[in-house]
Amino acid sequence: MTTRQLCGPGQRNGHRMVYDTARAVTLLFGGRESEHVSLGDTWHWDGSEWTRLASDGPEPRSWHALAYDSDREVVVLFGGRNAQEESLADTWEWDGKVWSQVSEQGPAARDHYAMAYDSLRGRTVLHGGYDGSQILRDMWEWDGQHWSLATPDGPARAAHEGAFDAANGRTLLFGGLNLSGQVFADTWNWDGESWSEVELGAPDGRTHFSMVHAPEFGGIVRFGGKDVDRTPYGDLWVLAGSRWIQLLTNGPPARIDHGLAYDSARKQLVLNGGKIPVRDAQPFGDTWEYDGTVWIKTKGE
Repeated sequence: MTTRQLCGPGQRNGHRMVYDTARAVTLLFGGRESEHVSLGDTWHWDGSEWTRLASDGPEPRSWHALAYDSDREVVVLFGGRNAQEESLADTWEWDGKVWSQVSEQGPAARDHYAMAYDSLRGRTVLHGGYDGSQILRDMWEWDGQHWSLATPDGPARAAHEGAFDAANGRTLLFGGLNLSGQVFADTWNWDGESWSEVELGAPDGRTHFSMVHAPEFGGIVRFGGKDVDRTPYGDLWVLAGSRWIQLLTNGPPARIDHGLAYDSARKQLVLNGGKIPVRDAQPFGDTWEYDGTVWIKTKGE
């Protein structure tokens, strides 16, 4: 059952979004509407309206990740954290109509990890995260049937992000933190076999931000997040060649734990929700789009 909603998914944070190329929509799943209420609903954004698609599927959760498998035309979801503050280890796929659980074996339970789809090798890659007690550093790959451990070693961190750079055949990882509270400003490259640190001169470390590949805007872009002092940001950066460059734009207020996707058909960044890093702060319920020049608020509060 689908339901069109003028106001959209409502206030939430810790949800995730990804662009579904086959169906030309931005897909959103899960998140939290408060510190104690997790969500398990599925929505899509077509550029003008939000539509609620399903309430069946993965149990309510936040701080999971979504990746779009362009070869099989499905959205892959793994793990996250449920309403009982437990990390999860289930794998699901969305085919445009229903969610199906496709694997009960693979990476250990975790949340706040990084995931992206390597379109050159046909693999969804997953790195790091937090399992409730420790920060993880392993790298896994999903081929649509099986998870395999690519390497047990890598940068140990959580609340970071990854995005696949098809032009250079690499998955890039940026930022994150460790258990001591150190916030990273480094960039790493995964080429399918090994990790290497890339000297890109990021000005400061970030956690709980968002990052996607948007080739029309110059490559990989990231928005918002917070620094080591928990200061939130509403800035937009692009990885241009050998360094991160800030795009001077006015748009969404500073926030963390929002959703971000790149609509490749309309050439728009789509941003939804999030919150400021204060306990019990009211989440945002707004939707914004960026066309490479300006941000426009399209929905919500």
